Amino acid sequence: MKGFMNFGRTALLLGFCFCCTVNTAEANASLTPISALKAKGVYSDSMHIVGTSPDNRYLCAYGRVTKDSKHNDFRNLLYIFNINADNSIGKVNIFNIKELPRIEQLAFTPDSKSVVLVGKMGAKVIRLDIESGNVTTIMEHTKGQPGFRVFPLVLINNSGELLVQGYFYDEDGYCGPNTISVLDANKTGVEAFNLFREVDRMQQEARRDYLTFVEYYPRKDVGFMALNNGKNIWNCYKWEADKKIEPFDKAEEVLGFWGGDSRILYSVKRAPNSYDLVVYDAHTNDKIKLSEGRRTPYMYLFLSADGKTALFNDADDNTGTTQLYYAREGEGWEIKPLQDLNKRVRTGTLRIALDGSRAIQHSTQGLRIIDIK
Repeated sequence: MKGFMNFGRTALLLGFCFCCTVNTAEANASLTPISALKAKGVYSDSMHIVGTSPDNRYLCAYGRVTKDSKHNDFRNLLYIFNINADNSIGKVNIFNIKELPRIEQLAFTPDSKSVVLVGKMGAKVIRLDIESGNVTTIMEHTKGQPGFRVFPLVLINNSGELLVQGYFYDEDGYCGPNTISVLDANKTGVEAFNLFREVDRMQQEARRDYLTFVEYYPRKDVGFMALNNGKNIWNCYKWEADKKIEPFDKAEEVLGFWGGDSRILYSVKRAPNSYDLVVYDAHTNDKIKLSEGRRTPYMYLFLSADGKTALFNDADDNTGTTQLYYAREGEGWEIKPLQDLNKRVRTGTLRIALDGSRAIQHSTQGLRIIDIK
């Protein structure tokens, strides 16, 4: 997962498959249909895509399946898709994660060789080696021992580091304040978690008098918040390490919120039938309106890890279809449809590659990987 996002009260190895992939070519867009995914052992109807590895070779997804209609014998399946140069799917590695009752959060390690997974409401963290399938327990709550709990369930790969949000506790179970910490997946126990900043007091100050809040921490020293007190006004704030929170926008409603580097991409309702799509930079205070006064909102927002490429759609609930768009700093933030998929397709789950080079979409049509250009 590429960023910290927390929602408030009303709003966190079976074997290898070598079947040939059936791809529907759309220039540099590749569609692997549901039938081809099934032939590879993928349960597409319960699969959730997460994101690409830092080296852009893999796509990670997970799903929870049962063997019978009575929902007995649960299996937590982790899928690692090899991405070919033409965006087609190659070998699929499928792992049955028996060490966790449920997969709650996961991310690639910075070297792209492993995946870190969180379960038991943040009380257990494991690392799976992609090549061997070996699993190492990084942290599991043990009575009488100090530890770290990932809570809220936040784990991201950012700028060569694995970042977690959560708290340390001592051998008596007394909990410290909420923190942003760096996880070293090559270590185990509490030594694997390195405190960067305590953020508990800042979060309490920001959330005071608000019923609904959304928080996003695209990097360890920058955070963004959108908060609502139950009325038709949302207030947006930024946080930078060792500084107080500062407001940067307000609107009738915040519809989407996704960060990259020091920037946040957000969609807001200014008035009835008037929606803006904005990129804001916490360091420079620059606010770039990609779209202003649109009658319908752009939704399902994503920003690359460097904050320079935005991906979003304009899904139509009536037809169940969507058009995918992008905007890039190097192209003047002009909104453009994806060149290799300039048509409406079935609405589904959307993700962006960490480097902003690819869009990944999973729907009832299958798994689609498209160059962003």
